[in-house]
Parts: sequence; C-alpha cells; structure tokens
Amino acid sequence: MPIASDDPAYFNLHTGYDINDAAGKSVRFVPNHASNMDEWPDEVTLTAGNYNIVAESTCCGLVTVPVIIQAGKITDVHLDGNWWPPSKTSTNQLVYLPDGEAVGWSSSTVKSSE
Repeated sequence: MPIASDDPAYFNLHTGYDINDAAGKSVRFVPNHASNMDEWPDEVTLTAGNYNIVAESTCCGLVTVPVIIQAGKITDVHLDGNWWPPSKTSTNQLVYLPDGEAVGWSSSTVKSSE
C-alpha cells in the first residue's frame, strides 16, 4: 500500500496480518511496519507448529495461508506479487493463491507435541 510523505518518495508498506493457531484461535496481530516509511516486514518468533496467516494479498483480497513453523528455520509468506520461486523449483512444491500466484513452498504437516 503506497503511502505519501513529506518526502517526494512513496513508501510501500506491508499490511498487518493475523496469526491463528491450527484450531483457529488468534495467536497475535502483526502490524508489519514500524512507521509510515518502513518498507521492511516484521520478523515474528513463534514456537514450532501449524498456523494460519490471515492477510491481504495484492491480487486476491483477504486470504488464509497455512504455514508450518519448524524450530531453527525461517518461514516467509509472500503476498505482494513481487516474489518468484527459484527457477529449479518444481511447481508441485509450491503453494498458490487462487489466481495462480506462488506464495511459498508446500510441506508436510508438523505433528504437535501437545
């Protein structure tokens, strides 16, 4: 979402999103920017497990993206239309939005240790 400022440049802010656990219970809301000039996404630390990210996609409106958080690994979700998977990635390994936009890689569900 472009934001005008006193500076002649426009800043493309990341929109906020909700993180829900696998049961649909809200874990937290992430504003996803620190100011009107911050174009970097927020980093969030979560315990390992299965979550759903509920966020605005550039092309598809509000979407729910299932993610798996694994200990010691970083998980990215790309919903701004500016991400392209590496050329050697098999298309059956990717997760897509309804319009065909790739947003990440697929994985097996992690069993909860609860």
